[in-house]
Amino acid sequence: MKLPPVLSSRHKEAIFLMKRMLCVLLTLLLCAASAQADAVLDTVDYDNAAEISTKSQDGLYLYVVLEDGTAGITGYLGDETALVIPSVLDDLPVTAIGAYAFEYAPLTSVVIPEGVTVIDRKAFAAASALKEITLPSTLREIGEEAFIGCALEKVTLPEGVETLGERAFACCGQLKTITLPNTLRRMGYGVFAECDALWGLTLPASLTEIDGNPIPAIPLSRHFFANSLRIAPDNPVLHIENQMLLAGDQLICAARDLREVTVPEGITTIVRGAFYAAQVEKVTLPEGLMEIQQEAFYDCFALRSISLPESLQSIGASAFSSCRALAEITLPEGLRTIGTRAFDWTGLTSLHLPENLEEIGCSAFSSNAKLKEVTFPKNLRVIPTDMLYNCSALEKVVLPEKLERIEASAFAYCEALTEIDLPEGVQFLGRNAFERCGFASICISDSVTEIEGNPFKNCKALRTVELSPNHPLLTVQDGMLIDHVHQRVLRRLTTDAACIVPEGIKEIADGAFGRIPELTEITLPDSLKRIGEAAFIYCGMREITIPKGVAELERAAFLHCDQLETVHLQEGLHVIGWDAFWECSKLTDIQLPKTLEQIGLRAFEHCTSLKQLTIPASITTLYADFVDDGTELLVERGSPMEEWLQEKGYAYTMVEAE
Repeated sequence: MKLPPVLSSRHKEAIFLMKRMLCVLLTLLLCAASAQADAVLDTVDYDNAAEISTKSQDGLYLYVVLEDGTAGITGYLGDETALVIPSVLDDLPVTAIGAYAFEYAPLTSVVIPEGVTVIDRKAFAAASALKEITLPSTLREIGEEAFIGCALEKVTLPEGVETLGERAFACCGQLKTITLPNTLRRMGYGVFAECDALWGLTLPASLTEIDGNPIPAIPLSRHFFANSLRIAPDNPVLHIENQMLLAGDQLICAARDLREVTVPEGITTIVRGAFYAAQVEKVTLPEGLMEIQQEAFYDCFALRSISLPESLQSIGASAFSSCRALAEITLPEGLRTIGTRAFDWTGLTSLHLPENLEEIGCSAFSSNAKLKEVTFPKNLRVIPTDMLYNCSALEKVVLPEKLERIEASAFAYCEALTEIDLPEGVQFLGRNAFERCGFASICISDSVTEIEGNPFKNCKALRTVELSPNHPLLTVQDGMLIDHVHQRVLRRLTTDAACIVPEGIKEIADGAFGRIPELTEITLPDSLKRIGEAAFIYCGMREITIPKGVAELERAAFLHCDQLETVHLQEGLHVIGWDAFWECSKLTDIQLPKTLEQIGLRAFEHCTSLKQLTIPASITTLYADFVDDGTELLVERGSPMEEWLQEKGYAYTMVEAE
């Protein structure tokens, strides 16, 4: 039987239905026809959810009819704080509480009736006043984040409950005790995350599956292990050893105030969040360990030393993220995969990636401010998105011999990277791949046949690009690097005061002229169709004419052009993007065209010399802080923005349209 979940209905039906329309994906709850069957959670498109639900005759609930003819509650329209949920709605037995059904509800206590077998994901999420809950003996499953953020102090789960979903009781900061039933088989990651008051937890004999550290929070101390955490003596899988909870060959969690840890022999997996935010300084791992799952050592701020065994094959997402004291690590040659953000925000100073490495996740080593040198394995073919993003001290990179693709922002903001040697065979350069890098020259071989966006955005030091005379994609003309296939300027390579962009060019790419304050005069061609994001930021020109073919000035296009006084806009311009002229402090003269429809957030903010701005009647969208309070607004009669300006408190004068 199918039960579509819904968004919060803590207020009235109109608000409830409105929130539904904002969802793209929510969950579908499948309940079995018999009381013994498991519930299955799925994800579905929820466009038609409002039409599926029915309002109960008493006007207090929304529900759907399940395949077995029972009701699943999908929303609450009442305002009771001490609520007893009925066991029957419109002559239908209630068997399920749908996802988001009581999210944010102002409840202080709730009784869930006999007959309910499933409480779906986020069913009572952020019901922040909810202190007491009575659960039925028929309950079998509590879904992901079902009671996250509630004020529960004591919970007794009835015999019959088999599954606790991920973070089911997370952020219940007042939860002191919870009784787990002898029927519980499976518990998800972070079930009691940030339950800082939790004390006295007994894991029953039936519990054999734990999908990660259930208590990544303050209580998980040596004292907690010694005096609070208990395991039923006949549990066949779980046991405690040296303040570590083990499940067969898996390390589930460890006391977070241990300083040194030696993981026992026989452990093959360190599960998700096992040492989450622990104070550990030194970790010794056994040979035979094959997997370190996501967030295993996340935010271990004091971790300085860890030995990775040769048997290790996989390091999961964010496994060592925010380990700021970790200055060095030796990655074993048997390592095959490194997950997304596995080592971001660490203290690493150098990095040698093993030759057998097959896959690296996005941002795997991003924001390592002390990282100076990286050597890639020779056979690696793809450097992923954001891999070394914001490694501001990076000076030396040895790229793979067989490299084919450098994805978006892979080396962005590596401002100390003054040399780069692209190997023959590279075919693809991603958007912002080298944004704000510090190299002055680069050689791009004929193998590069595809460029996404502008790999050289705001590369202010770049002066020389070596190309073959017949390069299939790129050319250097009039001091500009040009993608001649798509007729776009990628980067200005000189600091000459004047520049004439040649006729035929259709696009100024993102950051193409960015951060060249020496540029004081520029002429744009009539063929131009696009001025990209941050195209001219921090430039020095005093006047510019935008060709009539340009329909949009993209975000931050002229940001902080602090010498810019006059801008000529043409009919045909429809959008001025966010921050387009932000901090153009000398701008005094700009006339908005009659075709303009939208002015973005902060578009003219901090334009302190702009004393007057006329808002044409064509504009249908304005964003907050689009202009400073010191700029006098003249609004053409018939403008649809008059009411909005009044609501936002802008002073203005109505004028006749010219």
